[in-house]
Amino acid sequence: MSSQMAAYSAISYHNGSIWPHDNAIIATGLLNYGFQKDALRIIDSLLDAGQYFAYQRLPELFCGFERGLSKVPIDYPAASSPQAWASGASMLMLTSLLGLSANANKKSLVLNPRFPADIYRIFVAGLRVGEGYVSFEVLLEHGEFTVNITENPGNFKIKLEGKPGLKAA
Repeated sequence: MSSQMAAYSAISYHNGSIWPHDNAIIATGLLNYGFQKDALRIIDSLLDAGQYFAYQRLPELFCGFERGLSKVPIDYPAASSPQAWASGASMLMLTSLLGLSANANKKSLVLNPRFPADIYRIFVAGLRVGEGYVSFEVLLEHGEFTVNITENPGNFKIKLEGKPGLKAA
């Protein structure tokens, strides 16, 4: 809800609080429809907020006060943490940032990464796909993405969408 609406309240459970899982779903939808700048802003903001919570774990929700009013996000008093859908938000954001698509039957992964301005590396260890797993890092250097495969006992094929070739470790 917009802060310009009469019913808005930064401490209201449904009328102004920030729900990480809702925002992760919104960001994924925006990416799917080509609104990369807006989607990455949402994800970057959630990742920024997450660093201020215990164990850097996003809670179920937090208060929706403007950033200028406090140096840290304001806890929602009754928010659960850990909380299932809030923890799922982190996985959805990771999948969205990597542009990850997996096919267990074909033993293939396709990556189409999009990173916010302050992220240059994502490392994924032991990603289970079907009966196997793979570990890799995605690097953004000089505007170009590369993938280094660090473990691949399942012999997965990894394609970097729109980019020729991969650097394998």
